[in-house]
Amino acid sequence: MAATILELAQPDRWLSHLRDRLATPLLWGIDGGQWLAEAEARSADLASLRRSGDRPLLLSLESEPVPLLASLVAALSQHCSIVLGNPTWSLAEKRRVCDWLRPDRIWGDRTLDYAPEPAQRDRLPWPAGGPWIGLPTGGTSGQIRFALHSPASLAASVAGFCEYFAADWPGDRPYSTLCSLPLYHASGLMQVLRCFWGGGRLAIGPLAVGRSMGGTSFLSLVPTQLARLIERETDWLRSIPTILLGGAPAWPDLLDRAQQLGLRLAPTYGSTETASQVATLRPADFLAGVRAVGAVLPHAQIAIAAATLGEPGLVTIRGRSLAAGYATATGFVPLPTDGSGAFCTDDLGYFDTAGHLQIVGRASHKIITGGENVFPSEVEAALWATGLVRDVVVLGLPDREWGQVVAAAYVPRDFDTGADCLRSALLDRLSRYKIPKRWLLLDRLPYNAQGKVDRSQLATQFPTDFLPSGVSSNRLKP
Repeated sequence: MAATILELAQPDRWLSHLRDRLATPLLWGIDGGQWLAEAEARSADLASLRRSGDRPLLLSLESEPVPLLASLVAALSQHCSIVLGNPTWSLAEKRRVCDWLRPDRIWGDRTLDYAPEPAQRDRLPWPAGGPWIGLPTGGTSGQIRFALHSPASLAASVAGFCEYFAADWPGDRPYSTLCSLPLYHASGLMQVLRCFWGGGRLAIGPLAVGRSMGGTSFLSLVPTQLARLIERETDWLRSIPTILLGGAPAWPDLLDRAQQLGLRLAPTYGSTETASQVATLRPADFLAGVRAVGAVLPHAQIAIAAATLGEPGLVTIRGRSLAAGYATATGFVPLPTDGSGAFCTDDLGYFDTAGHLQIVGRASHKIITGGENVFPSEVEAALWATGLVRDVVVLGLPDREWGQVVAAAYVPRDFDTGADCLRSALLDRLSRYKIPKRWLLLDRLPYNAQGKVDRSQLATQFPTDFLPSGVSSNRLKP
């Protein structure tokens, strides 16, 4: 199957393969005829633009699935690179991206007063080859960057997924996957491409309509989505054979509750740079009590740098699904690699004795307080174990005395639960230097569309006037 998928990913095949796939049951929730018509119209527009001799660069800011997917198919069928932007960016962010990206066409936003020059001769160079698909990753306002994938790297991810789940994909349900995640992110786009190249029927729509669809084989969720659904949609979730869970670490009691309810979770590990997951735990292992992100998928190789068996170290990745690097405001930046050429992530992990990958946190989140190393994931796990919080995140804040102090933002189960109560509950669980010195009580934590906490926003909400030895909590709303 891998060879077939790689062949279908060739730019010349995208438009013709769309016609072929639409001749069979493929879609629910969007109009396949409209997708094809828009793809053909945009492809024709790009063909006329290409007669100037250059390959146009496209920026999609589409918020709806049909025009976004039409833009993608049209661009690649004409061997043009395309960047999938986030339509919810502020106008200032969109303008900054246009200033350095210098696209020849912008699809999906009529508010931008950007007029591209006939030939963008001073555009910052990208790697040779292409066409490239740019997916937004990381960065804050003014520092947006895009991971550059080739059609072949996306196809390698699809092939690896289909091989790993060969016994289950596309499944015996009416729909192979229900996609509710943003299509401009790898987490959403790869669900579309699995059905596009790997077979099966794709449903696109909000989770609220999931129960009316008649059954799906695969569902992809981030932890916050699962947390919102787990009690009120238990029967529906229990009916799904494989629930892929990724995008952010899931907290222990959420996983335990899912296991108690018999939900067939498949926790995953991957990133935009790897075109989605490169490791996944099988649902049977999850239900047996395994807590890990599972085995490495066939298209990738994962190693732990500078660590012995069972000891955490930096995760490094090789594989055909890796991006070439990043398009940034200062030019192309290759992926960070070690001496052997493996992609160096910021993640800390290890392989357990069963060969499952365990992720313990991010190196960049490590807190050094008074010369001692503290990993937020350990403190968060201890706070979850108290049973006193509904949500929590731990981060390091600058401090003149300690260098950094451990800080915790939390949503309590009972709003009478203050910092002193939590601090006391940790005394028998953690060393004193690991216990947070600063606390922030919230009604909810700020999450983005991928289910990740906005740590930089949280850091600004902590009060600056505090006594390190005993701080009362502040109740704020993000």
